[in-house]
Amino acid sequence: VNKKQIAQEAAFFTDIRADRGLLTFYAIAAGGKTLESIEKAFTEEIRKLGDEGPTAQEMEKAKNKLVMDILQDRETASGKAQAIGRAIIYQNNAKSVNNDVEDLQRVTAEDVMKVIKKYMQPNTRAVIYYKQAEETGAKE
Repeated sequence: VNKKQIAQEAAFFTDIRADRGLLTFYAIAAGGKTLESIEKAFTEEIRKLGDEGPTAQEMEKAKNKLVMDILQDRETASGKAQAIGRAIIYQNNAKSVNNDVEDLQRVTAEDVMKVIKKYMQPNTRAVIYYKQAEETGAKE
């Protein structure tokens, strides 16, 4: 988005489950740019993270964002209940909710690299292109 300017928007989100999860990347192409160029850029960034890992600054920024999200989510009774529920489902222990921030702080760049190399391979993904229908001039 900022450096290559091939997309006007790009994002990533997770749908974590007890057994399996889903990592989703998406982007909206900038004018005149191809979806193939966006896929290539995503693939290159994932490869780079797997080979070189995130920088210390990237790790700090990501951790700060995640810690902030955890703490904001737990400001309400509902957020606290959801956090406890996830701890029960994912770790089979309600008390593990008390360790989330500490566990997150222990994650290293090497941990990120290992996960990427293990789970984010070209044969473990599905790529979907959504394209606007071409105008044919015919009225429907």
